[in-house]
Amino acid sequence: MSNDLRGLRVYYLLDQRSIPARNKGRILAPIRIDLKYPQGAEMIHLRFPIGLKGNPKYFHDQQFRGGETNGEEKNQILKNLKGHVQAIYLAGINAGQLPPREEFKARILAFFKEAKTEKTISGHLDDYIQYMNARKEAGRIKGKSVIYTLEKLKGYLEELYRRSAFGFESIDANFETRFLQLLVEKKLGPNTISTFVKRLKMFLNWATINNLNRNAIYKSFELKEEAREIVALSEIEVQALANLTLEKHKNITHGGTKVVRDWFIVATQTGLRYSDLHKIAQPQLTPVPGGYDLRVKTMKTGAEVVIPVSPVLYNVFKEYNFEMPLPPSNQKYNAGLKRIGEKAKLTKELSSHVARKTFCTVQYSKGVPTQYIMKISGHRTEKEFYRYIGVDGSENAQLIRKMNTDFVIQHEEKAKMTVNK
Repeated sequence: MSNDLRGLRVYYLLDQRSIPARNKGRILAPIRIDLKYPQGAEMIHLRFPIGLKGNPKYFHDQQFRGGETNGEEKNQILKNLKGHVQAIYLAGINAGQLPPREEFKARILAFFKEAKTEKTISGHLDDYIQYMNARKEAGRIKGKSVIYTLEKLKGYLEELYRRSAFGFESIDANFETRFLQLLVEKKLGPNTISTFVKRLKMFLNWATINNLNRNAIYKSFELKEEAREIVALSEIEVQALANLTLEKHKNITHGGTKVVRDWFIVATQTGLRYSDLHKIAQPQLTPVPGGYDLRVKTMKTGAEVVIPVSPVLYNVFKEYNFEMPLPPSNQKYNAGLKRIGEKAKLTKELSSHVARKTFCTVQYSKGVPTQYIMKISGHRTEKEFYRYIGVDGSENAQLIRKMNTDFVIQHEEKAKMTVNK
């Protein structure tokens, strides 16, 4: 019996022909098997896809390395497939007749389908994260929050099942209760938990559409969000902070300093998230008719916003000669703001997020159209925006009277009416 494999060559390659040059290394490419072996006087050459995909960036020396999703599983499949090809070849050599090329191909593919292992939810979630990353690279989704939440979701699911293999059938009537209980144990708030449930349902919808999942029980999962108290300052409160006399320290990380307060004032005038403040430490102002504009590319969405510079903002920049010290860490910044708020005798607790809400609330209260504010705040829908501003129903009604005098009625002292008190 012969064990001579010298005439057979088995090679794998990733087919990138259909992938645009700008996306190579980002989008998964089909894996093709390349066979060469002699049959009589003829050299047979077979090349065809085997039903697997991989990232060319991580494929070296005939195996996946580094950051390839399910790389070990794919390497094992490729190794097993090569062994099966060699077994077919040796069986034909010892029988004195190799199978015809089409039969050879069919036997390879049949083995691959039989040997294909069932992925766990964790494996499918890896594929979904890669899919979402590809959409992000193509500009279809903005920011890092979706990918970050999905990666955290994967970790929570693996913890829930104690890292054992689990498939879509594991999502049963008790799953929702167990999953929510885990998130509560992580001390996550109701709205953060709601976000994780939303991302889970998005993933399961994708799996269902792609014929990976047939378990529809997840559709009954509920998204419960609590109404959050909106904490925002009025213009008078912002001015009170601006007038507060505070110590100056060379070390900005010292809590409660003037520069921490000044960064808070800057945020109330720009609506920027804390993560974007460092970008305007040396602001580049563009002169325009009537004042100046400030352009900032935001980190979360990647979009450029154009902010009209208010006199308050301009004066803060000017005081520092347009070179502000970088803000401290978010933790120290918020700790400093808490002490500053106490010194100003504010009843509201200050934080980096309060400044952004203040910007939106003040602009809305002044009658600036919602869509103009959203251009700066980055809110994508009015539903998101209205959950963000600290304007109650009475303030909103008064705003309408201010903008449209048709709703103004002079009070009649002697008129008989029911008055709510």
